[in-house]
Amino acid sequence: MQVLLSEVLNNCRAGKKTGALFVLAVNSKHLVRFYFQEGEVYSLTHGQLSGNDCLAALIGVNYSTAVFFDRLRTPLASARNMPETSDIIETLRSLGRMVEVSTSYNVKPVGFAPSLTGCGA
Repeated sequence: MQVLLSEVLNNCRAGKKTGALFVLAVNSKHLVRFYFQEGEVYSLTHGQLSGNDCLAALIGVNYSTAVFFDRLRTPLASARNMPETSDIIETLRSLGRMVEVSTSYNVKPVGFAPSLTGCGA
């Protein structure tokens, strides 16, 4: 099911989710990784980029698939230059980028499905 990436993030925020949203970027070998704690993004990375630098770089990126892993945490410290979750959502909303919400991975993406239990739309 195709949905706006901004809506997936907004649903994670509204549901006060803790976990990781991994998004496949088209023509990139790196995942875009959003880590949530109680619905707020505390870490945002794409390759070597993080925080505001990552958000700025995402303006030119198209996405294919998104999957949420419930309660998964990053082993890295959160970036010092992290944008607010609302700023991340608004930036992505203005871009209008769509993603395919997927549950068909070898590792079961707990809590991510187009239902009330996940961040899907």
